[in-house]
Amino acid sequence: MDHSNVFEQADAGGVGSVTVAADRSAVITPVHSQPRRSPEARPAEASVRTLDGLLRAAGFAVDPEGVWPLDGIGAMNHHWRVRIGGRDLVFREYGWPFLPPAPARARREAMVLELLESADVPAPRGLAVSDNALLATFERGRVLGEMPMSEVAVALGDAWYDVGRAWRRVHEIVPPAEVRAGLLGGPQREMAGWYDRVIADVHRYLHAVEHERPELEVDAARVHRLFVAAKGMLEARPVRLLHGDAHLWNVLVDLEADRWTCTAILDWECAEAGDPVWDLVALHLLRRRDVGPTPQAFFDGYGDPGPAAVWALYELLHHLWQAIDVAAWPSPLPSHRAATEYLRALPGRLPRLENQVGPARGS
Repeated sequence: MDHSNVFEQADAGGVGSVTVAADRSAVITPVHSQPRRSPEARPAEASVRTLDGLLRAAGFAVDPEGVWPLDGIGAMNHHWRVRIGGRDLVFREYGWPFLPPAPARARREAMVLELLESADVPAPRGLAVSDNALLATFERGRVLGEMPMSEVAVALGDAWYDVGRAWRRVHEIVPPAEVRAGLLGGPQREMAGWYDRVIADVHRYLHAVEHERPELEVDAARVHRLFVAAKGMLEARPVRLLHGDAHLWNVLVDLEADRWTCTAILDWECAEAGDPVWDLVALHLLRRRDVGPTPQAFFDGYGDPGPAAVWALYELLHHLWQAIDVAAWPSPLPSHRAATEYLRALPGRLPRLENQVGPARGS
């Protein structure tokens, strides 16, 4: 296929820009926290060849009518909207320099999309995958995190309920044994178990906070003892499919038949296997702007959010991460400010957390 004229049409404006969820890939590790870069004006020649191969693999035998960059999404990955045969698709190229080789990421996301489709989760459908790219369906809707604040909690009650139901379906997925090891620990590393992943992050974030945010005066030894004491509790948690980058900017909603519904949960590159409560805490706390707490309608749709003690532990871990994530942004986000406030008050919070968790086994 010769796409040169297609890209000239795209430069001329084409169908215009679209609103889709952001792909900032914030699994709980600071290497993901990189400032966004501007999308390329047109794919490179190698990317054109990759797209051509994916379209053929997906069964398309005609040239696309247009290819447009999806503005404002992605930190390092490239995203393109492709119109072919009157249908809109998304061409996603993986560009993270921090993670393992791209084949692991492209194919693992395609694998996850298959799991989601089998569970009837509203998400893109994978159509073709290569070592470095994915072709998927284009999902329409409005980004939940960008909705007017007056609508987010009140008028969108139906949407929040539907988002809760969708996330429950995600967390009911038990990754098959042959793929579970590849998901456990997220895209950076494989772990022997979920607790190993948690305690590794505790070590890393405490070390980083001590050196990068000493003014917070976090008692690292005491926090570490808390998570050691919680080992049995966290090892007993169910291991299910996690999104790994759960926030409102990866959720699309739309008005259908006078009712708001969740049309898609996007960006599954960082999916992993672990405790569903981790996703819920991230969804509740990660904020690019202040849209308030997660409404009750979400939990009405989702059901039981898990033990309070487990929620509190992940909340602490999340705030440790956000306290160092702030360095990667031009100005602090609401999540960063909340983390600073939380950690400054941590000495008063720790006794209750310790009472919830109890002493370490053998102590």
